[in-house]
Amino acid sequence: MALTRLNVNTAFSATLPVSKGGTGVTSAADLANTGNLVKLSSVTASDTTNITFDNTLITDTYDTYLLTFRDIDLGTDSVSIYLTVSGDNGSSYITSAVYKRTVINGDHGDSNDSNMTYKTGGAEQVNLIGAGAAGGSVDKETSAGTCWMFNLRKADRGKVFLNTSFYEDAAEKGRLNQGGAYLDDATVINNIKIAPSSGDFNEGTFTLYGLKE
Repeated sequence: MALTRLNVNTAFSATLPVSKGGTGVTSAADLANTGNLVKLSSVTASDTTNITFDNTLITDTYDTYLLTFRDIDLGTDSVSIYLTVSGDNGSSYITSAVYKRTVINGDHGDSNDSNMTYKTGGAEQVNLIGAGAAGGSVDKETSAGTCWMFNLRKADRGKVFLNTSFYEDAAEKGRLNQGGAYLDDATVINNIKIAPSSGDFNEGTFTLYGLKE
């Protein structure tokens, strides 16, 4: 059996060659060029009014962005979690009814599998949770989910958001919130904000990833 000799100095500098099972890259931007998700930032909320990811993270380096959120503990009962976007790094956010959404939702207490409900029309934000029923704030009423974001950096394309979340609502029902929104706007986005519709986030972790196709 042939033995492969590795350069220890190269291996331990995180630049292991592709031929030896490594990536052969040294930076997040280079890693993105290999088609990987790159973790850009993670924020842990603690009595936080909103979470923002700014223009140091949302750049032309990536084609697509993924937001994950977990262990979200709301400070106020019966509220939703909203995502809005900005083209001027947070000086203002797009909050007019131009987020063309279609969302399905239902809870584990439905007596009939056909009882899924739908929310459509122009909303003023992307509903990460709460399109059908608001989230709860008592012990163990938490939420988790993802939101894929496409075309944020393009002026000639609408922005597409695909989100899935599961949470316990204010009526203590396990609830699915799945759908998306189409933002028909030429603004080149460089900032996103996540906030409850009222109150703050007691706890929770929000993480942003970039993907270059």
